[in-house]
Amino acid sequence: MPLRDSYPTSTFCWIQHSTHQCESARQYYGALFGWSFDAEGRATLKDRLIAAIGDSVSDQHLPPHWLGYVSVADVEQSTYKGESLGATVLREPVQAGSWGRLAVLRDPQGAHFAMWEPHASHGAEIVNEHGTLCWNELLTREPDAAGSFYSTLFDWTIEPYGDSYTVFMNGERPA
Repeated sequence: MPLRDSYPTSTFCWIQHSTHQCESARQYYGALFGWSFDAEGRATLKDRLIAAIGDSVSDQHLPPHWLGYVSVADVEQSTYKGESLGATVLREPVQAGSWGRLAVLRDPQGAHFAMWEPHASHGAEIVNEHGTLCWNELLTREPDAAGSFYSTLFDWTIEPYGDSYTVFMNGERPA
């Protein structure tokens, strides 16, 4: 079982589904992946936190969506850097209880992502097995611009894969 007790900086570490129909989504993903949920909507598998499903009250204009979180050392500094690169800050850095701090941004091409500065929680406690976080992918009409943005923001390198696919690398590992 690929257990995690930390994440290197600039690594996807958490996913959250925002929807107006939380109970239906929890039933669906619970049945599909074998997830259980705590009172706050956090999904668990084998008694370990792996994701969350929450109400998108603050995002009334958005359809249901999954949001990927990238681990950062300093969420304020990373938010400022993202904004200076052309991102729009949708949620200023905020404390999430004792768990950590988060911010939500929209990249210059329109994709939403979050950044997570861990305190008591580093993110998903199991990854890379059935029903857990294993891969994040960005579909964009402007791959070169997106590549420049994310590689600058997170210090990722870009590796072409085939004729029309790019993999972001965080050191020696795919980001």
